[in-house]
Amino acid sequence: VRYDTGFAPNPFHGACTIATCKPKIRKSAQPGDWIMGLGSVQTRQVGQLVYAMRVSEALTFDEYWNDPRFAYKKPRQGSNYEDTCGDNVYRWYDETGSWIQEKCFHGDGDLAEDTNTDRVLVGTEFVYYGGSAMDLPVEFLARGEDYFCRFRNHQVHNLPTNLKDDVIEWLESMCRDGGRLGEPARR
Repeated sequence: VRYDTGFAPNPFHGACTIATCKPKIRKSAQPGDWIMGLGSVQTRQVGQLVYAMRVSEALTFDEYWNDPRFAYKKPRQGSNYEDTCGDNVYRWYDETGSWIQEKCFHGDGDLAEDTNTDRVLVGTEFVYYGGSAMDLPVEFLARGEDYFCRFRNHQVHNLPTNLKDDVIEWLESMCRDGGRLGEPARR
C-alpha cells in the first residue's frame, strides 16, 4: 500500500472495497481469495499489515454504482472524511460511449487505468488498520520473508501449504473481530 488515504482500498461503511488502482488485482482476484495490503517505505510500514480482506464478490462499475448497498461509497464533497473519499466513482454513460468519473481523489489522468479493468472487489470479511498497521507475526517472516517483504505491486503467492494454512487461519482470526480498526495513514 503505497498511499493509504482510505480511497483504495476503501474500508468505510461496512465493507472493504477496491474500485480503483490495482487493475491486476481487480482483474484476477476471485470470490474466496484473500488480499493482503502490506505497508510500504513511503508509509514507513514495511513488514506490516495495513489491511486484509477476503473477496466476497466482484461487480462491474455500473453494478457497483447502481447497488443501493454501496450508495454510501459515492464521494460526497464537503462531508466528513470517510464520505469524501468514497471509491464508487465510475459509471458508464451510454449516450457518449464513455466513462463518467465523479469528483474524487483521482484525477482525469487515472480514468484510463482504473476503467481498463471494469471490476470492483468487495470484501465484507476484512480488517483495516491503516496508519496503525500491525506487524506480521515473526514466525511468518521467519518462514517466508520473500513472500511478505521484498516485493512491490501485485504478487500472487503460492505459499507452501503449511505457511498458507497458517496465514489464512491468522487472517480469519483477525477479521473475526475486524472491520475498520484504524484511520488512513494519510488523511
